Amino acid sequence: QPDLASAQESLGFLFMRQGDRAEALHWFDRAIAGDSRNFLAHYYHATLTLIEPGTTDGAGQAEASLAKALQLNPHFAPAYIALARLYLKDDQKLDRALELVRKAVDLEPGSFSHQMMLGNLLVRLGRYGEALKLARTMERSARSQGEKDMVRSFIESLNQVQGRTDAGLEPKREGEPGMMENGEPPARVGSRPVSYAWSILDRPTLGSNALLAGGSGDALYKSFTYDEVWAATIKALTKG
Repeated sequence: QPDLASAQESLGFLFMRQGDRAEALHWFDRAIAGDSRNFLAHYYHATLTLIEPGTTDGAGQAEASLAKALQLNPHFAPAYIALARLYLKDDQKLDRALELVRKAVDLEPGSFSHQMMLGNLLVRLGRYGEALKLARTMERSARSQGEKDMVRSFIESLNQVQGRTDAGLEPKREGEPGMMENGEPPARVGSRPVSYAWSILDRPTLGSNALLAGGSGDALYKSFTYDEVWAATIKALTKG
């Protein structure tokens, strides 16, 4: 019943804007059960499923919803990022995560956050040369001083890691001095590591000015402003 699913989607979007995540998820659940053809309904269903308490097999449901969102609209970059962040939890899926992030970068080449995620993923895969090449490109295109500082610190860390590998040494691993707990190089912005700065970006914003999407590490969500998601939606719709 397409009309019923459409009405249920509308209720989901309404409660999403009002900040009632549990009620929004309820209506997105019903819309999807009714074979919703709205890619945004599947996308928001995935993000809410990951963070709402009481959901069973949240990661599995989210993966299915994000895959459906991309099937319905393969030009919607936030869904690629959200699915990639979900795959970051599984070392066996890192190559797939890399494919998804590259696709998001292709769709939105001006997105600093997408490029930074790509760089971090290349480091995690041990592909330091590729990460450094990307970072050099990002350094030239950085728009703000904060972006420039983050990229320069990232490059510094990459050079240190590459120096160890060129000398026949293993990159420092978890627990060794100079590495973060997740094994990433300790790039810094001021007195804080870049990974700390990146974690701030990954922290969810639950106010009315944010929408929930995929996150990194143990937090499988990231805040996108309405403007960011709306811009990506318009871009996806015009290509779809």
